[in-house]
Amino acid sequence: MIEHQIDLEAYCVIQPYAEAWRPPYDGKFHKVGPGRLRKRYPLSKKDRRIYMGAVLEPKDKLRPVEEIRRLVDTHPLGDVRRQADDALKQLLYRAHCGDAQALAQYVRITHAAVQSLETLATHHPDSVRAEAETFPDWPLNLSQHETAWVKQELKRLGVGAKFPLSTRSSLRARRRYRLTRLAWDALLACVENKPVVPALKALAAGARSERKAIPYSRQTKAWATFYYLNNGDVVIVTDWQARCAKLSGPITKTNINAWWDALKECVLQHWHNPEGNYEAVLALIPDAQPKGNPPEQPRSDEYYKQNKEYRKRNFALARVKQAFETLVGVRCST
Repeated sequence: MIEHQIDLEAYCVIQPYAEAWRPPYDGKFHKVGPGRLRKRYPLSKKDRRIYMGAVLEPKDKLRPVEEIRRLVDTHPLGDVRRQADDALKQLLYRAHCGDAQALAQYVRITHAAVQSLETLATHHPDSVRAEAETFPDWPLNLSQHETAWVKQELKRLGVGAKFPLSTRSSLRARRRYRLTRLAWDALLACVENKPVVPALKALAAGARSERKAIPYSRQTKAWATFYYLNNGDVVIVTDWQARCAKLSGPITKTNINAWWDALKECVLQHWHNPEGNYEAVLALIPDAQPKGNPPEQPRSDEYYKQNKEYRKRNFALARVKQAFETLVGVRCST
């Protein structure tokens, strides 16, 4: 695999100044502890940048239309098209001249563009169909006569040969099943963190660090290291992301448990976020009655609610684990 430069701006969110600093830097005294007041002053009045490694992001996720509309600029469409064409041509020219970095970027942009087109086709089928009907071919759908050629071409290029996930055609994974897609997206996040985490730690070299707990549920907490840079920015590396940097591939019986440990926490963190659709995942799991004799003392409704959620979450994790094992063609030892 060709090494490529990590663009850390892709792993950064910007907090506006008014939201980033607590207490606000207004020159007044603020409570910082029991009976303790003090003034705090920023190095400069600027927005704060927060860097964090790759997390589970479903490829079919779509932002609300209102949020997307706010991202649209006022440049004429013709100018945007020419700028995109010129940039892609420059990458293509450099790739033909032997620039490995340009080739890697061109492949990544093309791959992302095809994925984005598939997302558009999912969410705007009528609009995409109107365009597709005017083309003699399509990057997502090939005729039956081209299937054999595509398989041969993928084999000739060695697609996936150095990727930790096995690409054997004998595997039969339900790729469209929600928990299988969840396992696949989590695996991609773990693979992505292998080069990203060392780059983040290099950015945070010499910075003050602090360990903090991150809640995943009522019963589960994880840990992360927060690095506070001198300019006020923050780099956050969770323990599961740090473990990703040490994972080796391809996935075999000797290392699959280490991969699953990181992948499981990746999924738990995703479920904790609002976009994780945690309730929808639990809805996939049927209710089950607790085993054993009923307790002598009656339990509260809240106890049964939490216990029910705990059992269903564990069963959902077992389903994700099973999907992960099916994807890689190897079973965990525990």
